[in-house]
Amino acid sequence: MILAFETGKWSTDNHLNGMMNALNGKYCRYFRDTVRGQKIEPARPLPPDTKHRWLDLEKDLQDQKANAYVFCGFMRGVEKIYKQALERNIDFYFLDHPYFFRREAIRTGKTNSNTKSLFRRLVKNDFNISKITDINPDKYNYFRNIRPEKFVIKDWKKTGSNILVFPPSYWMCHTMGLDYEKLLEDTINEIKKHTDRNIVIRHKKQDGVNNPVSLTTDLDNAWVVVSMQSNAANESIMYGVPSFTIFNKYSSAVPMSLQDLSKIETPFYPDNRYEWLCNLCNHIFTIDEITSGKAFRYVEQQ
Repeated sequence: MILAFETGKWSTDNHLNGMMNALNGKYCRYFRDTVRGQKIEPARPLPPDTKHRWLDLEKDLQDQKANAYVFCGFMRGVEKIYKQALERNIDFYFLDHPYFFRREAIRTGKTNSNTKSLFRRLVKNDFNISKITDINPDKYNYFRNIRPEKFVIKDWKKTGSNILVFPPSYWMCHTMGLDYEKLLEDTINEIKKHTDRNIVIRHKKQDGVNNPVSLTTDLDNAWVVVSMQSNAANESIMYGVPSFTIFNKYSSAVPMSLQDLSKIETPFYPDNRYEWLCNLCNHIFTIDEITSGKAFRYVEQQ
């Protein structure tokens, strides 16, 4: 039995419900009284810090009948689901924004079609695909024909004076039980042990406002980038800037990155970025692929 959990974000809740219908799983609704007790207005999406209670999750801790959990995003109490999956040593499937086309609907079907679709990523036992498993180029070629500017692979850049750091996701750290500020501080301190280069911390948003400096502007003077899971690392690698990730999983940049920050002055310039990019594209799914169970079956095969 597969259990998927509602969180109060209507769009992804619908996706999970559809997936469970296709896979004969169970869609588990959150306990409404718990939310009412937090005096939260019945609006959607519910606030990120909503603390949910799922009666099915509590029951499964006792019955242990489920063999997998499915949840979406890092907010609204999903750390309970993640921690219980680890405690029970069962699989978990994670649904969230795609590696490309984060909030963009693009054409699907024939090139002259007006049909558009949103995309998602679905990952098994991780939060991003951190291994290369499928280098079939068909999906890459399809996406590249639609948005060629997004899929340019530039030559490796071997100059630059800055170490560009992408801070970890606060909510991902929260889900994993990590201290966001300490993780960032420890990363900065470790970098300083191995280089005298200037360290630039690039926040995606500050006080709710998008960073006014373009990513490419920062990359033009970057020696390397350092991240935990940021999709900006993918763009950096395609732009030709070498990458370090602070873990050997959780990030789609892992196959193209070193994890040993002591090597920050001798970065990695892999020669299989095209294959890596094909793999990322193969792990981006339409909503129809999610709700029909096709994406789930593909991930299982991988």
